[in-house]
Amino acid sequence: MNYTQQTSTWTTKQQDGYPALADFIAQDPDHETFVFRRFKALSARNILNLQGELIKLEDDIAALEREAADSVDPELYLSMRSWAVFDENSGKTGRDLERKQKALASALEEKLKKYCQYFP
Repeated sequence: MNYTQQTSTWTTKQQDGYPALADFIAQDPDHETFVFRRFKALSARNILNLQGELIKLEDDIAALEREAADSVDPELYLSMRSWAVFDENSGKTGRDLERKQKALASALEEKLKKYCQYFP
């Protein structure tokens, strides 16, 4: 399927391969050629990997929460009870626990976005 179409001012060259195949599929009025692999096993593996990553994040968050609960730091106590205080403290020097928790929260958000795409 390699041809050249002449018009008064333009020359269009249709290429072989994927461009020609895509054009052929797109022009099928019944969409009978619109058949693609779903990659079910790879999708399942990807979901399982995401679940594993989420479980690890869940464990890491729980460990930091236990550490915070055992702390005698009054500022950390306030951080665990107020988002505004937590957000402010996570940016301060020397507030490693809050900084780690904030980083885990961001990582959790990104992983959950990916994971939830499979389950609308």
